[in-house]
Amino acid sequence: MVRTASCFLLAVCLVCAVPPSLQAKMKTLLVSMDGFRWDYLQKASTPNIDQMAREGVKAPYIYSTFVTKSFPNHFSIVTGLYQESHGIVGNSMYDPELDDFFWKGVHTAEWWDVGAEPIWQSARMQGRKSAAYFWPGSEAPIKGMHPDIWVPYNESHSAQFRVDRVMEWFVEEDIDIVTLYLEEPDATGHAYGADGPEVIEKSEQMDGVLGYLLQRVRDAGLEDSLNILLVSDHGMATISTDRIISLYDYVNKSWIDKIADFAPLASILPVSGREDDVVNALQNAHPNMTVYRKEDLPERLHYSKHRRIMPLLAVTDEGWLIVPNKSELTPDQLAFKGMHGWDQEMSSMRTIFAARGPSFRRGHRVPPFHNVDIYNLLCSLIDITPAPNNGSWERVRGLLAERTASVAMAMTPNYPLLLVIFVILTTIKMNFA
Repeated sequence: MVRTASCFLLAVCLVCAVPPSLQAKMKTLLVSMDGFRWDYLQKASTPNIDQMAREGVKAPYIYSTFVTKSFPNHFSIVTGLYQESHGIVGNSMYDPELDDFFWKGVHTAEWWDVGAEPIWQSARMQGRKSAAYFWPGSEAPIKGMHPDIWVPYNESHSAQFRVDRVMEWFVEEDIDIVTLYLEEPDATGHAYGADGPEVIEKSEQMDGVLGYLLQRVRDAGLEDSLNILLVSDHGMATISTDRIISLYDYVNKSWIDKIADFAPLASILPVSGREDDVVNALQNAHPNMTVYRKEDLPERLHYSKHRRIMPLLAVTDEGWLIVPNKSELTPDQLAFKGMHGWDQEMSSMRTIFAARGPSFRRGHRVPPFHNVDIYNLLCSLIDITPAPNNGSWERVRGLLAERTASVAMAMTPNYPLLLVIFVILTTIKMNFA
């Protein structure tokens, strides 16, 4: 009897000392549906996203980082860093130290491994298992490291196939955190614009993908152990061939060394000694275009402190594009009816956020926040320490259930209780000696 009582109290003692994260291990899935503008949800029928919001948390919208393009924002989401901090400053860019151009098919360390620590690396370094399905940056070795599982990009993989593979990883490989990328409704928004029925129909199809995912979660018995976050990288605005500005109509081409990127924003490297000439030529050249020296951009954009940000930036008003020469655009380029890349505070550039799972509050609405805050949230969900970042924990801690939000306090051993148990055990031993 003495032995039984002692073993029982010892078991109680051990349970009290085990952190909650070790008693009930949670997994996390981060899903991005590219180009899902926040107000598509008001126009489309999205019963699965609505269900996710009822069972979890939802923001009316969140803010992307500037520039509002896909590669930079996907990397901001998983690092918690502004683009000027993580170095992926566009879908296309030029690095003066490398003297080379970046495009979306580049996966070398010299472009991606410039100081940022994505969530899959943070996870692996702290004993968690990570996987990525097509997430930008996951194909690059960062500090010599990939996710535990990663897949080279292949657009032909259907959304359903991707979901099935991800569920296999959770069940068969015991992965702790997965990032999953889906191209739509971005591709449809580019092709047909942000205001037509096509993008609404595609948004409804993507809601169906989420419904399929939620059903697979139920089938796998993971509803009580998997946290799911649904995000996007940017919004979308409708454009027209009547609203295209030709840069070389206003500035001498010989004054410009390189144009690293263009569309809503032209990233300009002037020929040495010609910077003032380019600024003077473009300053008041067109009523829908503003030229900035990068250090003069509004500070809230956080887009000035990296060598890959060109010295001069010509920025257009919403719905307007800037290109080197409109006459040189291909028919495919002129066929676009939707674009993104403008100021993240524009309504058209805002995007979605919803989440559900055992760690989140239920039926809760939160104020808008920033996508750089999501990295801290992910770290909390899988119980790791975040790397230094630009995000705010205060803006997202209210998304979590009270027990989860106070996990740091809960993980502190209950020393008074342990002392009482120790005294009881000692007394029992003395009485029956």
